[in-house]
Amino acid sequence: TNAQIDIKQFWSGDALPYQMMYALPGNIPSLGQKFTFRTVDFAEVFGDNVTMVGLEYNFMDELFTATNIPVLEDLQLQLSAHFNAAWSSISDKTKILNEDLFSKNPVELKSPLFEAGFGIGQIMLPLRFEFTWRLNHLGKTNFVFGINSAIF
Repeated sequence: TNAQIDIKQFWSGDALPYQMMYALPGNIPSLGQKFTFRTVDFAEVFGDNVTMVGLEYNFMDELFTATNIPVLEDLQLQLSAHFNAAWSSISDKTKILNEDLFSKNPVELKSPLFEAGFGIGQIMLPLRFEFTWRLNHLGKTNFVFGINSAIF
């Protein structure tokens, strides 16, 4: 088994134009990759001060082989669990610089956004089926089923 941690911090001390702000790595529907927010749409959350933490634990096939169920232990299924957290904000200077683009209030995460889930794959296939739940900041996308692959 193994664990991976990804921590990113983006910070600007001055005003930034819209195109230079950091967007949380969201996903297009039904597709995903490691250390991305599965319940966040593409460019849904952005800011000039963003902190992101991603954790992934790969159980490999240890839990399935430990069951001693003949068919299940022979399938070589891989189980993983993931957890993501993020905070984001937009400074007043940046809001003033981009006021014409911010006609509606942009999404800011003053309290952290949390999501957690698990994935099941097979060692010979480059696909993993993932199930992810948004734990707070509930809205339109609170649960996502997706396919994760390194080839996307």
